[in-house]
Amino acid sequence: MQLKISINSLLFCIAFFIFSIYFEITLTVLDNGNRLLNNLIIIFSIGLLLVKELMEISRYNAIKPYIMKNKLIFEFIFIIISWIISKNSYGYVLFTSMLFVVAARNVDYISILKTFVFSSSLVLIGVLTLNKLGLIASIYSYQGRLRDSLGFSYVSYASQILFYLVCAYVVVRNKKLKIIEILLIMFLNVYIYNSTKTTSPFYLTNIVLLIILLNKYVYKFHKIIASTEKFFTGAFIINPIILLWIMFYSPSELYILFDKLTNNRMRLGAEGLRNYGVSLFGQKVDFIVKNSNWINQYNYIDSSYIQSLVVNGLIFTVCILMLYTYTLYKSTKSKNIFLSTVLIAISIHSMFDPQFIWIWYSPFILLTGKFFKNEEKKCLVLDN
Repeated sequence: MQLKISINSLLFCIAFFIFSIYFEITLTVLDNGNRLLNNLIIIFSIGLLLVKELMEISRYNAIKPYIMKNKLIFEFIFIIISWIISKNSYGYVLFTSMLFVVAARNVDYISILKTFVFSSSLVLIGVLTLNKLGLIASIYSYQGRLRDSLGFSYVSYASQILFYLVCAYVVVRNKKLKIIEILLIMFLNVYIYNSTKTTSPFYLTNIVLLIILLNKYVYKFHKIIASTEKFFTGAFIINPIILLWIMFYSPSELYILFDKLTNNRMRLGAEGLRNYGVSLFGQKVDFIVKNSNWINQYNYIDSSYIQSLVVNGLIFTVCILMLYTYTLYKSTKSKNIFLSTVLIAISIHSMFDPQFIWIWYSPFILLTGKFFKNEEKKCLVLDN
């Protein structure tokens, strides 16, 4: 499959490549916290996106139906909301990420995923190799088991990056994905898990690969998936509800079991909601992620859904969940089983881990920008 890429899409992919690879590098021990460089990357990325948008606006015939369908109003509202809540966490980084979401509306999604696979592979394989050669250090953590960061600044980062990298890779490869590729990915997944001991992305990566494998080579399984995937269209709505039910309404035995399986994520999420509450536009929360003399000070909320509710607020969180739901709906409608499988896995992963809106981890938030597209096309159909 060959993709012809326009100058507008090329500008977007260049901006996304630079932005994502830089902020992935900040997850490694190589990061020195250079705020000036952070700001330069943000300004450069916004500049490229602005040039892209001005080039599109100059084509009046292309933008006229877009204005008439009121999509511009939705964009404006979404950008304003993102600006308001950006002060609560990563500031301009979050705001710029949401600008990428809007700007991705008319960029081919395979081009977006290919850009991510390239940038994320460079960082992950590069850091693992340098760490193996002893050229960059590891950070070790002992929480009942010895965990090795493999060159990243936190022990779970390598595993989280691999999960989203695998998700993007299998969607790009689609039916061209070979068994040897799946086996190599599984080997890398096991290698990283043995060092980092990060369970959620490890198991979900294997489940995604198993479903893809069965779908490719077992015809009856393909029919089962095709007949049931519509049931999971509401995964980004259902899973947060299930999570809240487990935290506050489930039998104590079930709550304790899930809390143990998720390394206290249920307790930390529930305490976060009780301590900070949920407001319309969120609030700034100073998370303590490194234990000092008092281990009980640790208060980080790992769940994407709960953290977004507390920090980003109800309005922004609902917007993101609706955009993800729209994307999953379009994917299942167009029978894109690979993309649907990955999105459902991400909806589960987001119950326990906090990466679902950060574009340097997950490029799939950019696919939700298709909602703002100015004309209805099968933008989530993948050529076989």
